[in-house]
Amino acid sequence: MTDQSAEGKIRFAGPALAEGAMDARDFASAVVGLADLVEASAVTLYGTEVRSRVMLNSGFKRGSFIADFEVLIDGALQVSAFQTEGESTGAPELLQAIGVQPSTTPSVVGLNRALKSRQPEERTELDDGMVEVRAEGCDPVVVSRDVLALYEADGVKRALYSMTKPLERDGVTEVQFRHGRSVVERIHSKELPHLEAAAKHLRKSANRPSPEPPTESEDVITVDLLQGVFSERESFRFFDGENKFYARITDQEWWERIHHGLDGYFEGDRMKVTIVSRQGVDGRGRLLREQEVVKVLRHQHRPRQGDLFA
Repeated sequence: MTDQSAEGKIRFAGPALAEGAMDARDFASAVVGLADLVEASAVTLYGTEVRSRVMLNSGFKRGSFIADFEVLIDGALQVSAFQTEGESTGAPELLQAIGVQPSTTPSVVGLNRALKSRQPEERTELDDGMVEVRAEGCDPVVVSRDVLALYEADGVKRALYSMTKPLERDGVTEVQFRHGRSVVERIHSKELPHLEAAAKHLRKSANRPSPEPPTESEDVITVDLLQGVFSERESFRFFDGENKFYARITDQEWWERIHHGLDGYFEGDRMKVTIVSRQGVDGRGRLLREQEVVKVLRHQHRPRQGDLFA
């Protein structure tokens, strides 16, 4: 279980807010959109067992309208099937992925701006676990798998548009996410048509194919460990002789040996494992795949060249 919180600010700016006042309906729409954005993002990254709340600590300043808010995450965190196996673990990381708190990599707000809310045409997984995303007429952008998952989530698209609807008003020029006194991300009114088009496209796509439940297959394979992890919920990176892939290890007996110092793991280790592969189709008709090591049958530390399992 987890009970985490993180803070941020949402600020609307423009000539229409010169007196520090904002239309109540516009503000209500923005706050509901913000709450929906946090909720949709939390469900996408952490699963349906997690509950999120946005608590407002209101305030205003002349020339803009600012609302302080706190995001509370409560529940059992998990990695959403197929969508992401990134490193986000709570409220601060969630707000970094959205664009409310500072991050060293682009947020979903930044990715929307870079791709103009267009559907990605190409995704290339990089060696460091990041993903290079390309869309028609846009420069490639490198983001985390978590941010890409948020970008492609229908609920996040709807919430972003709902939160920014006040930008339709004359004299309301931008909405900012702020952390302390720093502007982390901003959405300008000129970006609104792209967000609106993405949200409306969802309504026009009601005839999308229904998601198919995943099918499972189980195999015993030998793999080399390319990249380790710091916690059980993260994904190791393996090489099976042909392909590189990510997979969690859920063998609790093996983890017990690790936790008690009876074993360890290092890059270059070779492992004989039972692996379960799950494959399905999402609501956009995309083929999705997840792999999980359910049993470590043999673990050999840093094998010499040509030293294979019998």
